[in-house]
Amino acid sequence: MPRSLLDKKGRRYALSIVEGDPLLVMQLHHQQRLVGEAKCLRASSSTLLLQDIAIANEVIPNPSHDWLRLLHRIPGWQPQPINYRGLGLGSALIRYLIHYARKERFQSLKGQVFQADLENNTKLLQWYQNHGFEIIGVDLADNPDVVARLHLRLPKLAIGGGDRAKSLKVSYP
Repeated sequence: MPRSLLDKKGRRYALSIVEGDPLLVMQLHHQQRLVGEAKCLRASSSTLLLQDIAIANEVIPNPSHDWLRLLHRIPGWQPQPINYRGLGLGSALIRYLIHYARKERFQSLKGQVFQADLENNTKLLQWYQNHGFEIIGVDLADNPDVVARLHLRLPKLAIGGGDRAKSLKVSYP
């Protein structure tokens, strides 16, 4: 079934889910361009490990219309990269991932935050906390690149509780 997520401005993004064993990948596309992705591993029947979540910050548009192809022929014309960050796509994607994990009856969602992640986004730990994750400190002697572990307990969905898709800004056309 086709799925989509909306950004803060109400623009629709196609959501595809590639399920393998043990890999799970959720991808966001805008006008057939990959603009976001969440990668997870099924660690067990009860735990889903978030490996990475990323939203593109510089996507070069491909000419998909005749007039864009004409623009490419103008000497010196260069397409401007599109930044998809700051549009709420990461939040929409993590909310859908949490919804998916609950629906699939996982009991927890876990992950790690690396130093490089914090250098790219200094508010990342707060962002995870805002989405319900517990931040667990780590011993830097074990792995100096990991600055925190993430843990989200997933309560079971109530039977007959209905689909929370609307509150997640998810639509099923």
